[in-house]
Amino acid sequence: IVCTLLIVGLTIGSFTHGIPWFSKQVVNWLPHEAHEVLADYVLTSIDEEWLSPSELPIEQQDAIRARFYQHLDKLPPAPFAPQLEFRSSDGSPNAFALSGGVIIMLDEMVELAQTKEELDAILLHELGHIYHQHVMHRLVSSSLVSATVAVMTGESSGLIDTMVGAGVFVLQSGHSREAEIEADEF
Repeated sequence: IVCTLLIVGLTIGSFTHGIPWFSKQVVNWLPHEAHEVLADYVLTSIDEEWLSPSELPIEQQDAIRARFYQHLDKLPPAPFAPQLEFRSSDGSPNAFALSGGVIIMLDEMVELAQTKEELDAILLHELGHIYHQHVMHRLVSSSLVSATVAVMTGESSGLIDTMVGAGVFVLQSGHSREAEIEADEF
């Protein structure tokens, strides 16, 4: 009984503490090129499947970029040179960060914001995700959780995949709340 409890405790501890710690180490070891290649791949994919070119006037995009880059001078250096991109979607207003320093601001978010300061807050929040490398941490952590469960169960198909996906979602939702708070604090 003691051994079983010990194994269960170690297993839970490795998922809640070990994998997140190891994920941070892996992200720190990854070359900058890996972040940039991933950002390019993701941006190309979402441009093909989800997003459209921005419909905002170039002057408005340039004004938002200028304010954003002015703020960068007052902040600690980010691990990657931030790059602000504008896109449009048929969905809800949003902004998000990709690895490698890319921030995507959707036209719908720009239209929803009532002041320049609101846009600044959104962009700086996304910059917080880049500064703390949340995207890559989450990707590495999810991959490690999936691989660990697959190794532990001896297979990775069918029902196991579904259970792994649900487990990764539950584990990552707690980490994503922490990432959002950390980006807000940034």
